[in-house]
Amino acid sequence: MVMSRMVSPDTPLTPEEQLFSVLHGVRSDLAGVIAALQGLNLGGGGGTGGGGNGNILSEEVQTVLAAGKPAGFPLASVVSLPVTVLARLVSDFEDMGILSKLGTPISITDLTKFWEPGIWVGHTLFVLWGSFLYVSQITANTNQTLAFLTLPNSAQPDVGAIYWIQPNPSSTLGASKIRWGIATEPTWIYAASVAAPAAGTALVTRAVGAALSGYIFGLLISVTEANNFRLNWVSGGIARSKLFVLAGPGTVEIVDQIALNTGLLADPGSVVTITNVNVAGVGSTYQANLLYAEL
Repeated sequence: MVMSRMVSPDTPLTPEEQLFSVLHGVRSDLAGVIAALQGLNLGGGGGTGGGGNGNILSEEVQTVLAAGKPAGFPLASVVSLPVTVLARLVSDFEDMGILSKLGTPISITDLTKFWEPGIWVGHTLFVLWGSFLYVSQITANTNQTLAFLTLPNSAQPDVGAIYWIQPNPSSTLGASKIRWGIATEPTWIYAASVAAPAAGTALVTRAVGAALSGYIFGLLISVTEANNFRLNWVSGGIARSKLFVLAGPGTVEIVDQIALNTGLLADPGSVVTITNVNVAGVGSTYQANLLYAEL
């Protein structure tokens, strides 16, 4: 998300702009991040004082991060956390923004977003509103709304509240997002070996589910002779393929955290295959598998 406004050199940054600056700078200047956080004054609750509840225990924050347990922490206590814990709160976020409308204790909306439905399920949500930092676990999302476990005291973040999303390694979906970039795990689509297949034989086949998109994260091709092979799928109604050339007998196995068809996902209801280009020789054996996911 890009924030912009006309400013002069003497125009003070809004609290929202301060936090955006902090979040964007966390990887390059940790010391500066901590100093900037300590200088925030949001909703009267900022500053470095201990606040009514004192410092937040590192263990408690880490428990919240791991379990996605809803909680609310006074900002004055947050900024006095140890550097290592504070850094976890503001680094490695996947997305962030500012609320476009009044939220509820179980949902917030950002009209600037166009998320893939369900992509944030299981992730950790941070909402900075007034003098509190709220933490919860995302249970669902649409294109522009995040649903989550009820915030403490039924808090309702209002327009202008800042939020950010972090992967939750303790969540299956969160861990999947960290590994594969999507909130699901790919699986190997197994196919048995084939003896001397004709040209264009589908050595492995996977149909994409209705209303879903197909992600191809890897493949295996094993042959006893030289031949060419194509990974085939349909995206945007157009047939797509990648050519693999095996100059002799052997095995090629590819696994990538970035889908091989990124930007050209397989269409709902279409079919993904691996085919041999040329007719196989007598006595030869071919086998192909797919590492596949759909969402």
